[in-house]
Amino acid sequence: MLEDWGSGAGISMKQRHAVGREQIASETEELTAFLEFYFDHFMAHGDVPPGRHPAKITRERAERAPKQALLGVRMAVGDCIEDSARWPAHKVKDADEALRAHGIPSLSEMRRRYSRHVLRVFKRGKIATEDEYYLVKAMADAASSPPDQAATLERLLAEYENAVTPRSAEASRSR
Repeated sequence: MLEDWGSGAGISMKQRHAVGREQIASETEELTAFLEFYFDHFMAHGDVPPGRHPAKITRERAERAPKQALLGVRMAVGDCIEDSARWPAHKVKDADEALRAHGIPSLSEMRRRYSRHVLRVFKRGKIATEDEYYLVKAMADAASSPPDQAATLERLLAEYENAVTPRSAEASRSR
């Protein structure tokens, strides 16, 4: 039946939703594990009480609102990538080894995943979702892009913001 997934043949709507929920849960947990490790080992977080740890908050939110939790943890991992953008190669290598030793995708792997998503946005020439918006924004804020790419990032962000803001304003007025 899996070979029919692309066409949807033989798969009920209920089965599709179950697969979607499983994929969301799986991705959320993988990213949460990365965030938890990154937060605990590489961020100066002072005295964050255990109940306020970002991973705990994400897991609690995932129980109530899985899609929102996924969006939030994607943004948080984007912040980690931005935070580590200027790390020397030896620090990235050490982080990669430590993450892999705990069965968590490496920082380099996360950077590759996020850069692939940004490349898709570049090729399309348009930000299509809020998730993409925050990904592009994190990359622009990192200020590590060449000037031509930085200009494209800023243009994409401005176009998305201009397209979304009027709709948000109209929605607020109609309430």
